[in-house]
Amino acid sequence: MKKSLPLFAIITLLFVVAAWFSVHQRSPETAVKKAPLYPELAGKIQDVAKVEIKSGEHSTVLATKGDQWVLENRGGYPAFFSRIKPLVIAISKLEIRESKTANPDLYSRLQIEEVSAEKAKSKLVTLFDVEGKKLASLLIGKERVNRTDGSTDSLYVRKVGEEQSYLVKGAIMLSADPADWLENSLINLSSDRLKSITIQHGGDKTVQAVREDKSAENYQLQNIPEGFKIKSQATMNSLASAVEELHFDDVNNAADFKWPTETLVTEYETFDGLVASIKSAKIEDKTWAEFSFKFIGKEEPVKPSEDGKSQMPSVKQQSEMLNAKTKGWVYALPNHKANMLTRSLDKLIIESSAETASAAQTPKGMSRQELPPGVTPEMLQDMMSGQGAVPQK
Repeated sequence: MKKSLPLFAIITLLFVVAAWFSVHQRSPETAVKKAPLYPELAGKIQDVAKVEIKSGEHSTVLATKGDQWVLENRGGYPAFFSRIKPLVIAISKLEIRESKTANPDLYSRLQIEEVSAEKAKSKLVTLFDVEGKKLASLLIGKERVNRTDGSTDSLYVRKVGEEQSYLVKGAIMLSADPADWLENSLINLSSDRLKSITIQHGGDKTVQAVREDKSAENYQLQNIPEGFKIKSQATMNSLASAVEELHFDDVNNAADFKWPTETLVTEYETFDGLVASIKSAKIEDKTWAEFSFKFIGKEEPVKPSEDGKSQMPSVKQQSEMLNAKTKGWVYALPNHKANMLTRSLDKLIIESSAETASAAQTPKGMSRQELPPGVTPEMLQDMMSGQGAVPQK
């Protein structure tokens, strides 16, 4: 026993030395004084005049124009200012928690590689002042999940031009997709207000739906070909919802936009004299539309708003405001709205005889979709009358 004590002490000492050496070797990578990542940015928030955001797939350029923010790479269309300022403030508040790897081979693990790298998951945000001077340029990586409560109050970052990366305290909601920075509310014409809908497919293929008055629940399809009837009144009425709470997915400057040879014009007229004319065309997988408005009614006195403190714009003023908002722009519309705007006549009608025959062939209480696999309506009718046999597998 006495001889084993010195050996045990030596082994213990070796472990202590190894642990001390290990800790001190790693300390330059992890032991960092907690401090703002960009100490001077907090005092220059008001100086930020341009924000560039890039990812492997998208790019967004936000810039000040007069007293508003616009998207430079979307022809100067108005941007969400309410999303820009919080981003700048969030960057100014980032606080270093730990230093991390400075090895480029390990950047992809933290998603702080260059955005130009293959399969890059990083996002690059750069802030400029009005003279074009860089105030901050930062690669944003993945968030770190707190194992205790699942929260994400820190993320990995790397300053552009530096090898050292950091774990910082803070949260940044960041998208490089221009669509996420657009003021994408377009128009909102209540379906209760609409009098007629005309989709100009040309000649006898033109769709025209009309309501007699505001109390009418359904739209009546005009000029239905002989031997046909409306396929679904619900589908007919849904045409009116195309311009109700209409938003767009993307936007282009009309001056730079090239229309294809074939275009479509859809008109919505309200009972109070507002006419919305929408020129559209499908290009690849998107439907693009250009809007114009006019007033054809009788001018009426301006009405007070519901709160009685302000005045509601007249219909003529509404048309002028809508023209001012949409003139010079072409919009990519959501597919479900575009389908309503461009609905063809053959999608709205059905042959009366075909519908009657279908109803006669399908047993009462059972739709065609509910028939057993491999059984046609004709076969089922024969079986029910005792003239047929159940099909064998």
